[in-house]
Amino acid sequence: MNNSNLTIGLYDSGIGGLSLLKKLVKQTRNINYLYLGDNLNAPYGNKSKTELISLTENGVKTLYGYGANIIILACNTLSTTLLLDLKNSESLKNLNVNLYGVFPPKIDSYDTALICTQLTAKSNYVKNYFSKTKIIPLPFLASEIERFVFSKEKINFKADVSAVNENVKTLILGCTHYSIFKNEFTKLLPNVNVVDGLSTTVNEVKKAIDIANKTLNVKRVVTTNHKTLTATKPIVINGNKVFFVGETSFYNKKVFKFILK
Repeated sequence: MNNSNLTIGLYDSGIGGLSLLKKLVKQTRNINYLYLGDNLNAPYGNKSKTELISLTENGVKTLYGYGANIIILACNTLSTTLLLDLKNSESLKNLNVNLYGVFPPKIDSYDTALICTQLTAKSNYVKNYFSKTKIIPLPFLASEIERFVFSKEKINFKADVSAVNENVKTLILGCTHYSIFKNEFTKLLPNVNVVDGLSTTVNEVKKAIDIANKTLNVKRVVTTNHKTLTATKPIVINGNKVFFVGETSFYNKKVFKFILK
């Protein structure tokens, strides 16, 4: 079925959500994708919940204004701390929008470790589903990846996994920024199964696409003449058109091309 008018938006604190976008464009066809990264306010892992709600509500409204009504919070911090609040938000209740998130997979055992931002570590999601897992908050890694994505040798991955001891068999990457460099963690920990929650979100979105195809009124065309912002020219992959929007749209497009290699 041709989904050429179906538009999906991704919102993240910066470049982290590009790791999810990369998976989506490889597993779907003929979708309009919009990516909005709030790089200028990154990182999100050390902000207050009130500030994050305000930033994210604005991001969701912006993506909706461009034509998206399936919107993914492509950020573990936002998903684990705010998704339910945003689904019940008075500010967003009049929008015809379906919100999805990306979460650390629920693998809870004494031989598992979860690395994540400080807010994710404190979230009810982690408290509810990871009673046995060793939680390792990393306050600076997302910022380092945001800053040094083109020069990964400046990122001290070894120090970040130093708390992962020899008893750990599974390492969960609880931040989409970390997923960009999943291979680096695998190289450092060759005997550890390194996982993230991206595939689960991709499968949920694919189901949402199937439902949307049966509901004609949810299909909305990308609007590239937004009042205050414009979308970049799209990258076309598998018939998917990928637009980047926002003040740092050209930077995020550059990073996306880089991680596609």
